[in-house]
Amino acid sequence: MKKLSVFTFLFFAHFTCLAQNTKLWVTAKANAGSTSQLESDLEITNGTQVHNISSSNVSITSVNSGNAQTYQIAIEDDYDDNGVFDQVTFDLVVKAYEGSIFSYSEEENASSMIGLGAESDVALRNNVWGVNSQEDISDIDEGETILFSIENLSSSNLDDKFELEFGGFNLFGFYETNGGHSHKVIKGQGVNLTSYTTNFSIDYSIEDEQEVVLTGAGSTVLADIREWAVSSIRFSILINDTESGGFNDLSDYSLFSNASNFGKTYPAQTKDVPKSNFCWDNVPRWLAVRNSEPMTDDEIEDIASHYQIVLLEKSNNQGFTYVDDGMVSFATRLKEKEPSITTLFYWNSEINYDGYRANENYIPNEWSDLDDNGIPILFKDLYFTYNYEIEALRDWWIQAPITAMSYDVLDGVFVDKVVNGAFKDVFPNGEPANNYVRMLTDLYNAMPEGKKVIGNIIRTERTNSNRGLMEVADGSYLERWSFPGTALNEAEATAISIQSMREALSKGKEIHFQTSPHDTGGDAEPDDFEGKVQYAKDNVSYPLAVFLIVAEEGAFFSYQASVNAKSSAQEAWNTSFIDEFSYRLGAPLGPPTKDKFIYQRSYENLDVWVDLTTKEARLDWKDKTKVATSECTTQ
Repeated sequence: MKKLSVFTFLFFAHFTCLAQNTKLWVTAKANAGSTSQLESDLEITNGTQVHNISSSNVSITSVNSGNAQTYQIAIEDDYDDNGVFDQVTFDLVVKAYEGSIFSYSEEENASSMIGLGAESDVALRNNVWGVNSQEDISDIDEGETILFSIENLSSSNLDDKFELEFGGFNLFGFYETNGGHSHKVIKGQGVNLTSYTTNFSIDYSIEDEQEVVLTGAGSTVLADIREWAVSSIRFSILINDTESGGFNDLSDYSLFSNASNFGKTYPAQTKDVPKSNFCWDNVPRWLAVRNSEPMTDDEIEDIASHYQIVLLEKSNNQGFTYVDDGMVSFATRLKEKEPSITTLFYWNSEINYDGYRANENYIPNEWSDLDDNGIPILFKDLYFTYNYEIEALRDWWIQAPITAMSYDVLDGVFVDKVVNGAFKDVFPNGEPANNYVRMLTDLYNAMPEGKKVIGNIIRTERTNSNRGLMEVADGSYLERWSFPGTALNEAEATAISIQSMREALSKGKEIHFQTSPHDTGGDAEPDDFEGKVQYAKDNVSYPLAVFLIVAEEGAFFSYQASVNAKSSAQEAWNTSFIDEFSYRLGAPLGPPTKDKFIYQRSYENLDVWVDLTTKEARLDWKDKTKVATSECTTQ
């Protein structure tokens, strides 16, 4: 089993794995350990596997004593990687009180609960936790409190260099037992406490608290309709290698609270494709761009002089009838100026965008997604979408980019909207999980020698971050890297994206990181062109800092608010005017360090500091001498 460091840790140089650490995430419900328990009433995940009550290495017993309900939990695994199973045991203790002394306020951090009151019984009816219920359901009434804590954390057979630590509670489930509304809840003991008012069942994230104390502060009810209870609790157990110095395995995602979304890793790159031109002279960059009109000679010169990779976006007709011809013309002009530049043909895996020569042979009524009346379903009321179950459609879809690869000036294909491969195991029993995966696999295998496939693959909000499809791609474009998805905040989503990108780079994959001035989350972008230029300059530090935490050989940075290069659009699509992109960078002096959501890293000519929570960043350049990108040589 792979393990992950859990304190301030280093993403290590050359990606060497030097330690075996892990974090266990435990989700429990009230019926766990009882005769009526379900498999899902206890789940324990380590970032690659999910264990539950039916797992042979998990045991749980529920014991009532006084006002405490104690869940005695044990899980076995080889945590120190010595071939012998180790056992980690702990008690989840739930206590109940009535007559609590409280003051509720809807104002933020203005409530109080200064006295737990008298001990009471824990109610467990209907698989939720309540207080002293004499009815058929469990609930928490006004002035009643329920408390969760972890006790007796210990291990057996574990190597002496490993230490156990309770990582804290990080989520509780609020359950509306039988209607009512405006349920008022106070969290914690003391003053200046968090309060909630809710009308429905919901999960609340909390910040790794050592105990969870929840007090009922009244509800609006009708007649004797009940109120609310706690449906689940989630916490973590840390198993730390004290001699590791904080190193971690980049394919282990147990650090993150959505660890159960992740499956096994994918293999390292084995397909031999030419690497995109890369060096550390200054920030390595790539560009996505489109224009229905021909680019000017000055624009071609500027792009060729400042970017190592160019994605030739859709609608890139360049004055030609077919977008294919426009892309070839664009790529030819770029290669004439800079032969080492990498050019990519845009191809969407879900949407049939118009303008391609291949569409002359597309059969909409046979190959598209159809509604109940057999009429093609249109994306944005304009474009057909593909039915992957049709073999002829898959063959047609694969042939278009293969035909494009016959042009020497095109170095690969960019596959957009990779949407149907978010599985923990993309190739169960060695076979594609569905026909969509089969289509992408067949394209990858059919690509001519020396041509690469870059996909819009890695997404934090999807199961396994969509990582499995990296097996049939030479790299990933990355957008929506801070999108929180379910049960995450932006900081944690960004942290997962950072690890996902560094994992891909460690396996020999390319990363094309897409950012914009909007990622900093500041003021709205101005409407005039001069304002847009200044806006881009003012907001570059945060996304650039995130990239520089990630960067290894094969990572490229894009920063633009739009891909539209049409002169009438007046967009700052080419941001080479930003000074930071021309400063001498130099190679990294080591891997980044991490303390919660604060990352730091040093380069030969730059020190980087970034806080993912506040989106603050510092780029401390030691020398602001500019180095022309065109002088960059492959390392």
